[in-house]
Amino acid sequence: MHDVRAYYVIADGGRARFVRPAERQHFRTIRNIESGHLHHHSHELGRKPPSRVQESASPTRHAVEPRQDPHDRAERDFAQYVARELNADLEVSACDALILAAPSHTLADIQRVLSRELQAKVVATLAKDLTKVPDADLPGHLPQPSPMWRKS
Repeated sequence: MHDVRAYYVIADGGRARFVRPAERQHFRTIRNIESGHLHHHSHELGRKPPSRVQESASPTRHAVEPRQDPHDRAERDFAQYVARELNADLEVSACDALILAAPSHTLADIQRVLSRELQAKVVATLAKDLTKVPDADLPGHLPQPSPMWRKS
């Protein structure tokens, strides 16, 4: 049943695993990617303190909050990096089916950057964070390859 070349991507905002089906309905991680921001707090990711503005009616000055949390931005950048790595990976390009498992916001960020060729190969998406699930436990979470996934 492994005639179908399936490739699984398991990700969150700071970790990604590229996984392939192995013998006897098991999975094997091919590649791990970890973001450099993974263990940083949002305030550690900002370069400088927020800028300050002066109110026109008084001499009071207020800090202007950034429009986006630096940690959220770093997670979005990481998801886009994962998608670019998938786009460049020849093994992924040769697969019949691509399955993505990640929290919904990370899924959206990855899918937004995937090439049209790979978007056409996505046969399933799972809005779950499975990054800490060991390979041996993945069969209970991920769909097994199906002959229906093969493109004619």
